[in-house]
Amino acid sequence: MNFLFSASVILAASTLTLGCAQGNCRSQSEPAKDKTVSVVEAANNIAAPDKIKIYKYNGETQCGMHAAVDVNVMAAELPHIKIHSSESKKDNLMHIQQCGSPTGSANIYLIDLKDLPAAKKFGFKEWIFE
Repeated sequence: MNFLFSASVILAASTLTLGCAQGNCRSQSEPAKDKTVSVVEAANNIAAPDKIKIYKYNGETQCGMHAAVDVNVMAAELPHIKIHSSESKKDNLMHIQQCGSPTGSANIYLIDLKDLPAAKKFGFKEWIFE
């Protein structure tokens, strides 16, 4: 019985000692979330530094309870803003799986960077999900 107890203590001690052989596990820092956004912003600006992608969710819900607003119909919500391209795309985030819940589908528009403040007034946001 003493042998089993001693073996258990040695095993526990060695696990604690060797668990973080590279140093304190808690001291390892996580990557900053700001860097992710800056990478997306950089990717947005590589193709066209004077253009930016904006989006608005198209209202589509799971189980077909609400149909999506067509990308061309929603474009009318951007009066006096030149749209260079448009597409519908998922945001690739996790969404609850329940009838009537949003699907994460959005309408995305490529506009001039100078028009971003005006687009935000109409409820559009900068696309950061690439």
